[in-house]
Formats: sequence, structure tokens, C-alpha cells
Amino acid sequence: MSSAIENIPPEVLDEVLSRLRPANGARYEDEVAAMETFKALCLSCKTLLPAVRKQLYHSVSLNSFELHQDSTRQLARTLCKASQLAFLIKEITVRWCARHTALHRREMEKQKEDREYSRTDYCHDEVGALEEHNPEDKEDFKKVLDSLPLDSKVRWKLQGDVSVTEQLPWFEGEFTELTGSCGGLEAMVVLNLATRAKKVLIEPWGSKNCPWWKGCQDLLEALWSRTSLARRPAGSYAALEEIEIDGMNPGLSFNGKICTDLKRLTFTQSQVFASTVVNAVRSVSGLEDFRLEVDHWGDDAKPPVGPFLAIEALRGALLGHSDTLHTLTITNLPNHGYVFRRQPKIGFLAELSTLRCLEIEEHLLVGHGGSLAHNTRDIPSILPRTLRKLVVHTYNDLQTLGRILLQLSPLRSRGLEFLKITFPVYWEEFMINGHYQLNTMHAPMFCTFKRDPSCKLRYSFGYGSYCGEERISMLFWDLNLWGASELERLAQRLIENRVADFIRDQRQGSQKYKT
Repeated sequence: MSSAIENIPPEVLDEVLSRLRPANGARYEDEVAAMETFKALCLSCKTLLPAVRKQLYHSVSLNSFELHQDSTRQLARTLCKASQLAFLIKEITVRWCARHTALHRREMEKQKEDREYSRTDYCHDEVGALEEHNPEDKEDFKKVLDSLPLDSKVRWKLQGDVSVTEQLPWFEGEFTELTGSCGGLEAMVVLNLATRAKKVLIEPWGSKNCPWWKGCQDLLEALWSRTSLARRPAGSYAALEEIEIDGMNPGLSFNGKICTDLKRLTFTQSQVFASTVVNAVRSVSGLEDFRLEVDHWGDDAKPPVGPFLAIEALRGALLGHSDTLHTLTITNLPNHGYVFRRQPKIGFLAELSTLRCLEIEEHLLVGHGGSLAHNTRDIPSILPRTLRKLVVHTYNDLQTLGRILLQLSPLRSRGLEFLKITFPVYWEEFMINGHYQLNTMHAPMFCTFKRDPSCKLRYSFGYGSYCGEERISMLFWDLNLWGASELERLAQRLIENRVADFIRDQRQGSQKYKT
């Protein structure tokens, strides 16, 4: 049996691994367990291990909630002894502080326990377990760090000793300054060795007093700083194509020049000042895909006036990539576009001569919190003629769909091929006599309509979640195949008839509204 396993062709192993990796709709815990079981099998089989090593190291997750901190430490220890394996790492996900994650899990499991005792006791267990696991690890890490081109300040932080018996200065909402128990040391070792990575995802979540949250600043500087990059061997991070920062806070920033021609830069769930975004966009060359998803502000916090709201400040930075940028996303869905309502309409989109895909808020197209349903301005004039895919997020009720479609229909004659218009879910629109019509009205919203090749219709309603918000969407595809006035006629039908009836007819396969 073992010989049969050992002789599995690499292409078959690729297929096995692709099925073990997490997929949409699957239970993530089961996927992780399956992947770990397969890894254990590979590590125990000396003949199989070389064949699957490339696949196993392709994507790594540091400080993962499911795998916990030991997996990051084991990976760092392995790379310290065999640094050539780090060249196999192509995708890196750096999750938030390992201690903060463990602490969060502890508090969720035992909310009724004394908070201060629970925190202190569990943190002692974590520190002790890490140091006792392999006492010589710290020396291995120090040797690796000494050989890496790190700033002295960063190296000093990462080499700080941790005492198991040290009195932890806990108080409500605070974290200690013990980097060793936070996962930052191991994560930095992996990141500094994996210089051939193509994608890096950073999640700087956690308390501002957490040393890992503070360490994210050093991590960002390690990727962006000219000084840091100059100290690295030639070609370091030359293959890096994508950086995604999930949950960036205004307290984090970076300056300098990235090491390569980055193609994709993404900020998701972020409360980030425009100046930081501008610096990031200007620091790269050849940007092809830029995505900015602004997070909502808490009930007790107001978005700052000035640089945060000035999306026009991005004009110069984005125009620097006008010959390469083909995909652009700017949204504030969790807060219903609040941070964009006080701005004039975005005025530089038409200058992006290679832009093909755009996802944007209606506030940025109309300006000053206006609505596409009541807009009198010429929307096509502010969009580039190269645009082929457009997604517009609105905050109107669904009954305005027909009027909005009339506003955007001229884009069809300019080469637009795909159009999606989304709306918040207002369930009252699907009530009859005070009761929801689950079977005939909004039941269709609970599934995403897929394109049926046998169906001649080139539009459908769908339902999905965007940044955690449920939204209804109407999709139009193959617009280049539509007749000269088909889209306008469809818009008029939506205006003259109740949208809910239109949805019901589509669900029942009616041809009443077929264009």
C-alpha cells in the first residue's frame, strides 16, 4: 500500500491537494483537518515527501486560528534549518496576533469566568508551552535574524527574551510587551526568508497595545522600505505580485518604494487615511488592480473630515498607472457610503485610459450624496470608453431600478459588456397584505441565479453578501449582443411594472419580460 502511495504522479497529487484546500460552501474545520492529515502522511513517508513538498509549502498561514501558533513555530524552525524550503512559499497569510486569537477563543468559551484571571492564567500557559516546546528555538531564531537585513530596531524587538515566571502587567484592555508570546518572532522569520512569495495577505487586527499589532508596522516597512530592501540579496521579492491588507487602521502607515512591480494592491475592511493610500499607490509601478473597501465607523466614532474623505487626492497617484490599471474598486458598503456622501463626483475616471473593470459607489458617480435614480448628469461622460464591466452599489429601494437602468443604458453603445446594479435588502418591498410572500416573492433572493446557456435571457436577479451586507443585484451580460433599444425597453418595463412581479415572473420561467 505504501509503495502505491509513494508512486502517485505529481499531477494526481495536485488534484488531491486542490480538493483538500478550503472551498466555498464546505466546513472549514473539516478542510483543515483533512489537509493536516494529508500533511502528516506526507511527512511520515520519506519517498512521498519530496514529491509533495512543492505543494505543501506553496501556501502558508501564520498564526492561524484553526492551526494555532505551534504550526507557525514549527514552520519557522524548519526554515531556520533548511532555508531553501522558503523559496517554495508563494502565498503567505499573516493573521492577527496569536496570543490575541487564543485569548479571544478563551473568552468566548468561558465568558462567565473572571476576566483578569482567565487572561493571566492562559497567557502563562501559552508562554510556558512555547518555551518548553523546544528551548533551543530562540537561539535558532536569533541566528537567522542576525543574518537577515533587518533594521536594528526591528531586530531588537524580535530578540527580546520572555520569562515564564515574569509578572504580567495585565489590566483591562491592555496587552503586555512580550513579543515572543505573540507569534511575531516566528512570523517575521518566515516572512524574511520567503523572498520568492507572489502574494502576501496581512491581517493587522487586534488591540493597539498588542505587540503584534505594533509589529505590523515593522512588517509593512519590511516590504516597502527602501532601506530594508537595499539590505536584501538581489532579487528578493522580485516575484511579489499582490499585497492585501485586511483591517488596516489609521495608526498604520508606510513609505518608500516596494521591491517589485506590484500588480494588485488591496485594502479591505480598512479605516485608512487617503494619504496612506496615496503613498501606497505611488510607491509601486505597473499597478493593474487596485481595491479600496472602506470599513464602517463605530456608533461612537465619526469619520474624520478632510484627508480621509478626499478621494480626489487619489487622482495623481492612480493616473500614474493610467497605462496599466485595468481594475478599480472603491466602496464603503458597511456604512452605506457615508464617508463619500459629502464629496463631489469623482472626476478622474475618464482619464484612466486602460480601465476595463470598475466597482464603485453611486455617491462617487453622482456627487454630494445624490442618487442615480434622480440624477440629471451625464454619467457616461465621466467613465472611460475602455470600460467593459461595471458594478454600481446603490442605496435606493429596488423600485428605482428602472430609472437607474435608463441612466446607465447609454454605456451599452460604448462597449460595456457586463453590468451589475446592487441594492440594500428592504424586505418590506416584498410584503403583500402585511405578510412576506416567501414562496413567490422574495424566496428567489435566497439564491444566486446562475447563467443558463440554454436560456435566451441575458439578465437575472441575484442575491449575495458584500462586505457582510445582504444585497440584491440585477445582472446584465453580453450587452454587446443586445439590440439598440432593448436595454431601454427593459428599463421602461421595470418602471411601469412592480419589480416584485418581475422577479416572480423570472422565477416561474415566464417569458412576459423577455426582450
